[in-house]
Amino acid sequence: MNAIHLLDAPQRLIDLWEWIIAIESWIYQDGELLAELVKAEEIPNEFRGFISRIVAGEEKQKRKGKIPARERMRIAQAIDYNFYIIDTFYHAKVSEAQAGETGLSLCAYVADSKGVEPSEMVIYLQNMHQKILKDSAKQLGVSEDTIKNLLRDMRSYIKNWPLV
Repeated sequence: MNAIHLLDAPQRLIDLWEWIIAIESWIYQDGELLAELVKAEEIPNEFRGFISRIVAGEEKQKRKGKIPARERMRIAQAIDYNFYIIDTFYHAKVSEAQAGETGLSLCAYVADSKGVEPSEMVIYLQNMHQKILKDSAKQLGVSEDTIKNLLRDMRSYIKNWPLV
């Protein structure tokens, strides 16, 4: 539960997220979104090198996947938002006024209020991660590994920012 989340990414990356979606879409053989952005907007400095390598034929596309190219990062984003909520709950602290003691985690506070051990709450939250992965895979008709790969690819953009 210590993953990199989109909502924790630098603001500039968040502001340019549609460009990243378009680039990811191009990588998986759907260049329509990127073409539309290039026509409609000035190419952000962060992407000029990558787009110039596309034009020069230096960037290679990957084969099409099971998930439509233009949806890959949007799906990863939606799943990540769910994980972000769970992880925020797990790591949040409660104020003294609420908990009566400093530094008590929200997870421990809720566990106490429900009459369960904090470790049970942690297991529940971990199971929620797994349930989201499993449900997402089932709804999309892909494997859980495919979903994990989407999240890995999204986190790679965040981790390597501003490199594309």
